[in-house]
Amino acid sequence: MSPTVQGKIRLLPIQEGDRVQKGQLIAQLREEDYQAQVDVAAGMVQTIEGELKESEAELALVREKTQKEVTEATAALCAVQARQDEEEANLRQASLDYNRVRKLHQSKTVSASEMDKVQAAFDLARARLEVAKEVIKENQAKLQIAEALQGKKVANIGEVIKPGQTIAVIVDLNNLWVEANLEETKLEHVRLGQEVDVKVDAYPGARFTGRVVNIGAAATSEFALIPENRSAGNFTKVTQRIPIKIEVTNPSYQLRPGMMVVVGIDIRKGKDGSSGGALARENE
Repeated sequence: MSPTVQGKIRLLPIQEGDRVQKGQLIAQLREEDYQAQVDVAAGMVQTIEGELKESEAELALVREKTQKEVTEATAALCAVQARQDEEEANLRQASLDYNRVRKLHQSKTVSASEMDKVQAAFDLARARLEVAKEVIKENQAKLQIAEALQGKKVANIGEVIKPGQTIAVIVDLNNLWVEANLEETKLEHVRLGQEVDVKVDAYPGARFTGRVVNIGAAATSEFALIPENRSAGNFTKVTQRIPIKIEVTNPSYQLRPGMMVVVGIDIRKGKDGSSGGALARENE
């Protein structure tokens, strides 16, 4: 026989060689130790319940604020989309006027000054439409940021959650960086603070900028699950890569963690004033 819990024996009412019956007490453990644990646990439960109520209240406020921001951003986007429709209509009318007057001007029916007026109106309508498109992009960015602040759920109601298990992942789109694994042969003139040109594969027409904020102290191979054993006699020289952290100085809603980019580090002037090459480029 053995106990199912750990404890100190208080009573042992049997002797070696005694006959025992079903239901007879064989041993008794001290209950004071367990009662103390129960009291501690009860106090912890009360504390946790108080913290839970506070967290639920804070969560309700955050959800209300986030939903309000999403609603406002959606309304603003609808407004500028309506403005874009209006500007597109104005551009179509200006285009029709321009083509009609151009034909009349070619046939010497209208004067050059009249043609200039129609040309100016057409250019203005086209410019106003481009402005409206840019405003829409800005409002789309605000809406996506507001939606992103609600967090991504990785757990559902009814699941059993263990300590340390992830419930949600939140991404701060205003604090992004690039991890570039630069070949050691390109590292000579790289310095902290140097400007970086970042090109994202997903947006070939967009341009992002950054700056070097950290240069790794060891090659990426040193942190591999099974590091390379260089003590063997059949050593093969392989160019190693050093991790470089690049802070994105103009973050945008378009960027997402995990995207592939091409970086170009401006190494024409190092942090110490020395001159280097032109650009240290690397895919990441």
